Amino acid sequence: MKKIIFLINKNKLDAASKMLTKYIDDIPINFYYGQLIYILVEQNKNDQAIEKCEEALKLNPISSELYNNIAWCYFEVQRYNDAIFYADKAIELTPADPYPYVNKGNSLIEIYKYKEAIAVFNQALEYNENFPYAVSGLAISLYLNGDYVEAIPYLKKAFEFEKTNVGLLKYLADSYFVAKQYDNCIKSYEDLLKTDGEHPWVYCNLGDLYCYKCDFNKAMINFDKAISLDPNFAAPYYYKTRLLSLFREKDEALNCLQKVVEIDPDYKQIALNDPTLNNIKFYSKFRELVGLL
Repeated sequence: MKKIIFLINKNKLDAASKMLTKYIDDIPINFYYGQLIYILVEQNKNDQAIEKCEEALKLNPISSELYNNIAWCYFEVQRYNDAIFYADKAIELTPADPYPYVNKGNSLIEIYKYKEAIAVFNQALEYNENFPYAVSGLAISLYLNGDYVEAIPYLKKAFEFEKTNVGLLKYLADSYFVAKQYDNCIKSYEDLLKTDGEHPWVYCNLGDLYCYKCDFNKAMINFDKAISLDPNFAAPYYYKTRLLSLFREKDEALNCLQKVVEIDPDYKQIALNDPTLNNIKFYSKFRELVGLL
């Protein structure tokens, strides 16, 4: 069994599968099905994995580990209620094992039951406070539930475990923004640029943050960078329009607004209702651009 686990950990899945088949009569049947289901899911052979789950569920008894792998399989094929059901079976047998709590919590996230997911991930962390999957699961469920400030320490901790997880950085930046921790938010976006390369939306958000900090020069630099990366991205043009309007740079503001509505006509109504554009609203070109003429 150790050799099979070794091969799986080395991602030598075909070799592990062959060894499972070869020694099927010499290894525990729960181990056989649990590892085979895991291998099939990893190989994206989901139909075969489900067949093996159905076979395995006829066994008596069924181990906690096998129930958990079945739960994970059902999660991967988006049968979330089934995943929750079998994760609960695993938890009944080994309540101190954090893995089935993670499968259950992730499934609850997928069906938008964020408060229940938070409770489940907290249970997992009671048994292992540094279990990476439970930390990230709690962080994400708190964020999705709108508990942004509470999510921050868990998002930071989760990112320590998953240094390349761009989604966690995005959630962390959003949470800092809601908490009005603008410097931390800026740092998160800068880390995101280092981790995932240059994205126009990141520079656009950075520009908006510098506006909140009243550093309008840096704001404009970031909006321009976003535009240089994607000339058909309307948002940075619109943010530039707002700044230029506030600075009473009428001609440049109207030219920017023209570009905005050419790219995305939905901005016409937004501009019409935006008080930061009051300095240019009385010009005929503005009324023409938003469709009042």
